[in-house]
Amino acid sequence: MFLGIRHGERGDVSSDPLEREKIQLPFDPHLTKVGEFQAQLTGKEILKKLETYEQNLIKQNLFVTKIQPIVVTSPFLRTIQTSYQISQVLGSIYQDSIFVHDEIIELLDDDKTYGFDQDPRPRLFSNTMKLEDFKNYGMDFINGKLKLQKSIFINEEYKEPMYPESKPDCEMRIQKFLKHFPKQFFKKFKFNEFALIWVSHQYCIAAGCWFLKNTNIQEFPLKNVGYCGILDCQFDDPEDICQIQVMQWGSNEHLE
Repeated sequence: MFLGIRHGERGDVSSDPLEREKIQLPFDPHLTKVGEFQAQLTGKEILKKLETYEQNLIKQNLFVTKIQPIVVTSPFLRTIQTSYQISQVLGSIYQDSIFVHDEIIELLDDDKTYGFDQDPRPRLFSNTMKLEDFKNYGMDFINGKLKLQKSIFINEEYKEPMYPESKPDCEMRIQKFLKHFPKQFFKKFKFNEFALIWVSHQYCIAAGCWFLKNTNIQEFPLKNVGYCGILDCQFDDPEDICQIQVMQWGSNEHLE
């Protein structure tokens, strides 16, 4: 399984003025209380998906052991928080770690609405704050079970995006991620023993849908990927992207 998850509700678009007041870095807003709850519900939905997947493996005589989730996240605060809440619900994840994976970072454009006036990466919360500072956002990476660390997973085809990043360049980045990363990942982590959960952003999850659907934003609007929307991919053969089965296209009915 290869699950793409959009983060939950972000603080800067919350209808709650108290949430907007809590924002420390305007370019790296936190996850709201609503967003945390959305992420928890998503964790429960992932548990259901894992159970169904295991049952299918049993039917195919491919079941070896209980599937262990591996969680990777964009370096933005809201995706780390979403990953944390999901991981708390899952209970057991690989190395008890959330891995910060730069390849699935937000679209780095300079759009005046939700873009950036300069490259945000050096100034992100995850790149400038100490682990103890995450406690202010309900995450204990010091005394708690979960750890936060840089990704140990490498996509040999990945090239770090330049700022500002165009939308087509972001789409190509996600296409390469979906084309090449699973092949390399499942060489080391067997598809019937591990599941990869990658927590990213609306445009990135949508770009994955456009690529796999062979469509575009006109036919599959961004709004189709709501908060904590899930792109659920399963592979008959991780070596062949054409053999992918998409079980869910970025929707978030589990929040209803």
